[in-house]
Amino acid sequence: MPCSVREALNRPRAERRPWRRVLAAWLLLAAAMARAEAIEVNSAELVQAGNGYVLNADFAITLNTVVMTALSKGVPVHFVVDVEVSRPRKYWFSKRIASGEHSVRLSYVPLTRQYEVSDDQGTHVADSLEAALRWAGQVRGWRVLDGHALERGVVYRAAVRMRLDPARLPPPFQVSSLTTRDWAIESDWYQWRFMP
Repeated sequence: MPCSVREALNRPRAERRPWRRVLAAWLLLAAAMARAEAIEVNSAELVQAGNGYVLNADFAITLNTVVMTALSKGVPVHFVVDVEVSRPRKYWFSKRIASGEHSVRLSYVPLTRQYEVSDDQGTHVADSLEAALRWAGQVRGWRVLDGHALERGVVYRAAVRMRLDPARLPPPFQVSSLTTRDWAIESDWYQWRFMP
C-alpha cells in the first residue's frame, strides 16, 4: 500500500534508504576479498655487509584459489622483488642510485607432494604451502649496491615491493593473466630513509 510523503519522512533514516546498508556491506566484502589475495611487506632493511649493502626483507604472501589451483597442478609461480635506492633532491627528481630484481620460483612436485622454493641462493623444500610461502617471502643477504655508490652523511630513500610475475607463466596462463585480475598479486611499495 503506498504511503504518503509525510509518513515516508517520519520513518527512521535507516528505513528510508535500505540500499545504503546493502552497498556498505558489498564494499566491505569487496575490500576483504581484495586484501585476502595480496602481498604485505612486514619488514625491510638495508644492512652494510663488507663494502656494500644487502637487503633483508620479509613478505606475507596470500594466494587466491586460481593461483593455488594452478600451483597444485604443477604450474610454477614466480615472484619478483623490486628494490630501488635513490637520493632525494630538493628542486629536481630524485637521483636513482641503484635498482634491481630478485626472482623467487615456487613450484609443487606432485610425485613427492612437496613444494620447492628456488632463488639464486639455493632451493628449499617444504611439506606445506604455508611453509613454502614463508620461505618465498624471506629475502636475506641480497646484495643491492656497493658502498662506494653512497656518500656519508647523506639521506637516501629505499623502496621495495614483491609481485607475482605473470610473464613467466606458461603461455595459456599468460593469456589468462591479461583478461583477469586473478594473477595481479603484488604489494605496495614499502619506503624508508637511511643514512650510511
